[in-house]
Parts: sequence; structure tokens; C-alpha cells
Amino acid sequence: MASMFLVGFFQSLFFSLLLFLKRGKSSKDYWLAFFFLNLCLQFFFLHSLKTGFAEGKNYMILFDMIHWTLIGPLLFQYVRQVIHPNRQLRRADLVHLLPLALVLLIYGDYILTKMGSMPYEEYADNHRGNPTLFFGGMVWGFSCVLYYLLTTIMIYRHRSRMANYFSSPRHVGLKWLNYLTQGFGLFLLLEVLQIVLSARGIQLFGINLVGYSWIVLILYVFAMGLIGLSQPGIFTRFDPADQSVHAIPGNLQGNLVTIKYLRSKLPDEEKSAILNRLQTFMEKDKPWLDCELDIKTVADAVGTSIHKLSQVINQSLNKSYYDFVNEYRIGEVKKQLQESRNRNLKIIAVAYDCGFNSKSAFYEVFKKSVGQTPSEFRKQIMAG
Repeated sequence: MASMFLVGFFQSLFFSLLLFLKRGKSSKDYWLAFFFLNLCLQFFFLHSLKTGFAEGKNYMILFDMIHWTLIGPLLFQYVRQVIHPNRQLRRADLVHLLPLALVLLIYGDYILTKMGSMPYEEYADNHRGNPTLFFGGMVWGFSCVLYYLLTTIMIYRHRSRMANYFSSPRHVGLKWLNYLTQGFGLFLLLEVLQIVLSARGIQLFGINLVGYSWIVLILYVFAMGLIGLSQPGIFTRFDPADQSVHAIPGNLQGNLVTIKYLRSKLPDEEKSAILNRLQTFMEKDKPWLDCELDIKTVADAVGTSIHKLSQVINQSLNKSYYDFVNEYRIGEVKKQLQESRNRNLKIIAVAYDCGFNSKSAFYEVFKKSVGQTPSEFRKQIMAG
């Protein structure tokens, strides 16, 4: 097991160095680099325990305290910075150091007066049942779980709002963030299960989940490295997010453009005018054939702002921008599938020609709009 911790150490160190040495770094790269560096230090700590190197070096328990109280905030801050790249650090962000500060404060007596002569395990045994130390232990061990949940919620909310700005799932692609977050969540689940079960003297299927959870973490680091290296913008300079919603003017604070329709003073006459120009543009120029089409491009062509255009589509048509644009694409796909000259073409080829760039997204949108799969629709046409 010690050798595996060493593998995890070098993997994490390698990926953190890639990020620190990356050209054109942004703040999100630093957050991810510190995330991997945190894992690197923890693997070093675990390797030291297994090999006996940590024996007599009681101060190394600080590595464990730092790991568990900062790993969650680092993941949270990285994901938030990816979603809101223009966001600047604020004083309020110091609250994310609270778990570490609480643990250091609660265990201050041990750190300042007893760490030099007493192993942490002995100190913990001597103070078993102490409510203050119990609270400190909960913060130490479980604050990362809270941050995992907060990060998951943030990604979910971001995904649900992105439909108002993009017509293609390419820019909505949050797979990297989901892999990063949910992979870490799997590790946490195994850790929490072990803690709960071991407290009751239970081993699930006779398996010590602690060992397996750390193997999962090592595999997680390896997988995140492979996925990150295969995606432009993670470990390399080019960042596909440059053309995403973050580049929309008005998003200076790094938040999605806030839609406060209840406070809007947009007159009905202006709404109608924007809607007429929008529908004329979509029907005449067919911009939806471009899979990269985003709301900024359409707003510029129609001669209005992103906020007003989004409001018109949401309120006047009761649709998201994503659904609005894809309805035109679905209409064109249906038209093309009905033409006899296209009967030998693959359905997905027709979909790509009509502006889709994702097979799964196309099938999902088509089924939602038409009520049947593309294959069923084609069979119905050919039968008729």
C-alpha cells in the first residue's frame, strides 16, 4: 500500500506542477493546482505513516488537518472560478478558511504544548468524550462533505441556467467539472461509510473500506489527469471557455447575467419589435445552422441586448434560448427526413447538417419536441 501512496504522490505532484508551469495561467488554474498539491501532501503523509517515516514526527498530523479542511474549499473555489472566471477574491471568501481555523483553534492545546512529546492518537485517547474535541473532529473529518454538496449544487444550478444562453451543449459541457466533483464524492462516500460502519464494528462484506477508498483516490487522480490532458484549457493554454457565457458583456462580476424580469421596464411595443426582428432573422438567415450559435451573436444581429433578448424569448415565447433555437433545427431535420433524396442518409448526418453537434443532445431534443425518436419518425414517413 505504501508504494501506491507514493504513486499517488508523484501523480498529484506532476499535475500540480503542470498547472503552476502552464502558460497564460488564470486564477482557476491556481485553485486546481492547489487542489492537486493538497492531495500530493496527503499522499506523502499516508506514505510516511505506512513506512514509519512519520514515527516521532508528530507535527505531520498537521498535514492531515490541512488536507481534510482545505480539500473541499479548494474544489469549491476551482469550480466556482470555472463557472465565473471574472470573479475576484473578496474578504467574504475568507469564510472558507473557517474549517481549518476551527480545527487549529480546537486542537491548539495539543499543537502548542503537547505535539512535541505526545502522538496525536494518545492525546485523542486521553480526551475521548470531550465535546469540544468531538466538534473539532467533525469539522476536521466532515467539512469536506459539506463542500462537496455545495459544489454539486453549484454545478447543477449552473447547468440549468446555461440553457438561456447557448443553443448547443458544447458550451454547456460540464463533464470535466462533474468528473472532478463526483469522482471525489465517490472517495468521500467510501470514507464516510468506513467511519460509520467501523464505529459500529461492522465491515461491509468483510472489506476494509479505508484501504479501498484510498485506492479509489489514487485512481481518481490518474483519471482526472488523463481527462484533463485530453481537454484543451485544463493543463494547456487554450481555454474553450473564452467563447462561453463568461465572455458575454455585462458579466463583469463573473456571474451569469441576472434576469430580473419583475423589475424590467421593457415596454410591450419593444418586446414585439424585438420578437419580430428575431423571428425574421432566424427564418431568413438561418443562423441556427451554426452549432456554435450563442445568444450574444443573435442579440447583436437583432440589435438588442442579451438581457432583453433573453427576456423576450422567456416571456413572450415561454421558452429557453436553447429550446428556441433547437426548435428551428428540429423543424429542418423533419423537413430533410421527409425528402426522398435523403432517405439513404444517416439520421445523425442530417442532424449535424441542421446545426446539432451532439448525437445524445439531438436525440433528446427530438424526442422531447416530436414525441418519438428520429428512427420512429422516419419509419412513420416511409410507411405513409
